[in-house]
Amino acid sequence: MKHLLKNGKISVLTSDDGGEGWSGEVHLLVYEGKKYVLRKYKTLKRAKYFEEISNKLEKYGFLPKLLGRVGKDVLYEYIKGRDLIKKENTSIIYQIGEICGYINKIKVNGNVTRRFKKNLKEVKKRKLISKEEIIKVENIYQFLLGKAKPIFTLDANDLHGSNLRLRDGRVYLVDIDSIAERPKLFAIGKAFFKWFKKPLQQLEFRKGYSSISSTKFWTGEYQDFIYLNWLIQDIYYCHYFKKKKYAGIKLRKEQLRDLLNKYGELK
Repeated sequence: MKHLLKNGKISVLTSDDGGEGWSGEVHLLVYEGKKYVLRKYKTLKRAKYFEEISNKLEKYGFLPKLLGRVGKDVLYEYIKGRDLIKKENTSIIYQIGEICGYINKIKVNGNVTRRFKKNLKEVKKRKLISKEEIIKVENIYQFLLGKAKPIFTLDANDLHGSNLRLRDGRVYLVDIDSIAERPKLFAIGKAFFKWFKKPLQQLEFRKGYSSISSTKFWTGEYQDFIYLNWLIQDIYYCHYFKKKKYAGIKLRKEQLRDLLNKYGELK
């Protein structure tokens, strides 16, 4: 690996649509015509963390092969094929559900409410929703928290097309960094609101997930708990990043109000 790092040509790795990763850590390494993915992490702790995650999950076959680590540099195989797109057939969505089922098998220690409270604090500070809505959010969150009894796991929390690739009919999660410690199945927030919007797509995702992990916990109230977490997060992100791709803050507020109205009787 040291030879590859020293002699390979390194450039920024882009998605099929030309986009670059936000972290600035993901690179393409080419040596003697062969491609590799090089993740140049900012800290040794971060490099070791994702090396450990890769070692835990690689056996399931949906991650690129881990080829080694030298200090803060971690090398993976390059997955040929294509990024996933907005409209994929149900067999692809089923596989994504499987991937999430495998990742959610790994429990971690952590505070399941910390991230939500931090995001809500930012939303409140910036007056992104009304005071009355803040009170409703707090009340409904406590109600759903009691009903859902969520646990903390590793989660594919950033599901979108450029984080996954299709090779020979098989789906790979190529963005290792998108695996994070979250409430179990946090992935459906972004996935169901922005990608798998149709009931048939969501059903296929659930079928794939249930083929790997139990869905007994996945009640309507549990799903609403995840939705509330994700909507508050995305409303804050819409404001924070101020980019075209986050221009949907109006829509997110409408979706949040719909969810609040569903539990409107709570005081």
